[in-house]
Amino acid sequence: YDVGRRGLDAAIRAFEKRGPATALLGRALSYFGISDAFDLIPAVYERFDKSRIAGFAREVSVAREEGDPVAASILSHAAADLAALVVSVASRLQIRVANGKIALSGGFVEGESFLKGRLGELLSEALPSWTLVPAAGDAAQGACAIARELGRTRAGKA
Repeated sequence: YDVGRRGLDAAIRAFEKRGPATALLGRALSYFGISDAFDLIPAVYERFDKSRIAGFAREVSVAREEGDPVAASILSHAAADLAALVVSVASRLQIRVANGKIALSGGFVEGESFLKGRLGELLSEALPSWTLVPAAGDAAQGACAIARELGRTRAGKA
């Protein structure tokens, strides 16, 4: 959602001449099925649909693949934000988990090679003793696995 929202923000800023030119403006018009940039804000907000905005992230990805520097910046920023979140969680788990494993999952992260690659680089720099591994399941399954492991650890200490 955040990538899609940032992409739309960049498109609107480009239209209003408050930001750099970007292919995202044309992509936004096409994505929302409108021809006039003045109709973009009503098209997004009058029928606000968070999943539709999230879907625009794919357009940001395509624009980056085509060489749009604004789209590349949005995806780089997203990778940095996600890495900071992972590092924050990892720092709180350090007491219990040494040399941990990190699995990147989610349709957009898994399908967007630039984002996934940049995120992997940032995590390798920030958490060099941790290993990136393929996801063995979805987020709910991962949370259950962590809870089981923590339960076994605590039961062993009792």
